[in-house]
Amino acid sequence: MRKDILLALGLLIAASPAVAGSIYKCNTQEGVVFSQTPCAPDAVKLQSGTAQTSSQSADAQGAPAANRIDVGLFDEVGGEDAETIVATVGHPAARYTHDGTDRWLYPNTVKIEDGRRLSPELLLENGKHFQTTWILEDVMRRSVEVAKRLADWRQPESVRDKVFSLAETAVKGQSKSQVVGKFGQPDAKRVFDGREIWEYRKVKFSTESPSSLTVFLTFDGSIVSQSVVN
Repeated sequence: MRKDILLALGLLIAASPAVAGSIYKCNTQEGVVFSQTPCAPDAVKLQSGTAQTSSQSADAQGAPAANRIDVGLFDEVGGEDAETIVATVGHPAARYTHDGTDRWLYPNTVKIEDGRRLSPELLLENGKHFQTTWILEDVMRRSVEVAKRLADWRQPESVRDKVFSLAETAVKGQSKSQVVGKFGQPDAKRVFDGREIWEYRKVKFSTESPSSLTVFLTFDGSIVSQSVVN
């Protein structure tokens, strides 16, 4: 009997590094029991530890460390072409094009700077990298979701003439389908601060004025949350 108890104790303690938990010895009606939780009022703690769950093996955001890209590799892609970038740091989680600039988003890479967690966005023109922008990690995660929606959209080659004026662009609270019904497709789409931005360019200030402006519509999901003119 004692040999069986010692064997059970040995197996439990041997397994404990994997679970990193506490071990208790308890006297019960069935005899001596060893458990990872207090199994009787007179339980004696033999080993202390903190239970480790599978989520604790991941980083603070819950993404497995194995999926992370070495942040140092992003220092090696300056000026490289797209093929070399993919060979060095892999494919981006999402990408989109705005005004001829390809933007590649990498949410699975994080560096700590001034206490902030930052992820890289690579900017490419004519197939070559020219800039890396580091974005707050939570903003990057939202940006990836938006960029995935923009991936198949292609910016028109030229800005079309508008048949509406600035006074008609107060569309806060309206849906994408309503906006397209009124104004047609935008001249550009991009991601900013984790939100989708539509741009309508060369919008006349009024029917009497030849001056033109750009209208920026910010979406929360599929609803316009803000209309800004520049």
